Amino acid sequence: MKRNSFPSILKALLKYIRFISILTILILVLLPIYWMLNTSFKFQPEIFKIPSTLFPKHFTFSNYISIIAGNLASSIPFLTYF
Repeated sequence: MKRNSFPSILKALLKYIRFISILTILILVLLPIYWMLNTSFKFQPEIFKIPSTLFPKHFTFSNYISIIAGNLASSIPFLTYF
């Protein structure tokens, strides 16, 4: 039976540390994007609800409709710029 040498154990440890680091960075990058998309499908009272939910209880497209139709309170001409 061959024993694992110290360099091979060190390589395996570095491999797992690298994997965990990449996974952590990936989560930190994708979490705000998920949060933004998730929030865009919620009704306004649900957005400000504490504690917040990971998934909307009721999906709505009214936020997108109000942006496209220009019915926002601040009247941002969204389609003028995009």
